[in-house]
Amino acid sequence: MPNCTKPGVNCLAWGSPLPDTGTLCLQFSPVPSLFDREGLWWSNPSGGLANAQPARPYYLVRPLTTQEIRTQTKADKGLRHSFQKKNTHISNDLALKACLAKEAGLAKDPDITYLLLKKFVTIESGGDRYAIAPNRLYYGLMQMGANACHDIKKDFTRVKNPDYWVENVEAGRLYADINAHGLRKAGLAVNPMHIYMAHNQGLTGASRIIKAAQELDHGQLGTNKISHGLERNMVHNIPRSWLQKILFHKGDLSAKTITPAEFYAYWRGVFDLLDELVTDDQPKWKPPV
Repeated sequence: MPNCTKPGVNCLAWGSPLPDTGTLCLQFSPVPSLFDREGLWWSNPSGGLANAQPARPYYLVRPLTTQEIRTQTKADKGLRHSFQKKNTHISNDLALKACLAKEAGLAKDPDITYLLLKKFVTIESGGDRYAIAPNRLYYGLMQMGANACHDIKKDFTRVKNPDYWVENVEAGRLYADINAHGLRKAGLAVNPMHIYMAHNQGLTGASRIIKAAQELDHGQLGTNKISHGLERNMVHNIPRSWLQKILFHKGDLSAKTITPAEFYAYWRGVFDLLDELVTDDQPKWKPPV
């Protein structure tokens, strides 16, 4: 078996003859807790797989495909429990539901619906009007920031104030409106996940990620490169447990980022889960005469 050439990874490359396993790697374990959850340990004193025993310190691992990332994200019990709890909290907040229904009714773009806005609030704040991002740059139900408020010509000092939470929801809807228009203008599909990704990464960042992800997922090198800043943004917008899981299966826990295709696949899985869990309990709202 030839030595693995990836720097910083103590492993042996091995082409597996087993069905449905792909190309595997025998890797020394730097993080036992991750490996214990994911599979078997292997001791390999003779250097040959035939003599391996279930023990330590070698492990069989291969990269997750984008479809596996999507499927396993949807099946993530922790995410499911969290989103179920947040959906219930929002569904019990009659004032918030009425506000979401009003904003959906005022939206210019037909893809901005009550259900979409409710999914935004589920992800961003779980219905907590006092929510503040750890970096203290994003606030409220829609986690709005100063740059987004500038784009929609809203006063950030009011949007970030929980006393004016209705304006925070309005700002999120206005931002979704311009992002849906921007995606359509860029020739990209306008769907709930893409609109959310533009909310999450900005329209320019989301467009680059979507294009790069689609190229990588089709095995193309492509010309849609992403910046180091955008790579950092992707890492900050995926749970650490999922970042470690993806890197672990690639055989390099020391890596600092993931590919646009992996990031895109994770969020597709999230929206698959939200499609199942977030209830469309829109109250009736009539536009003013």
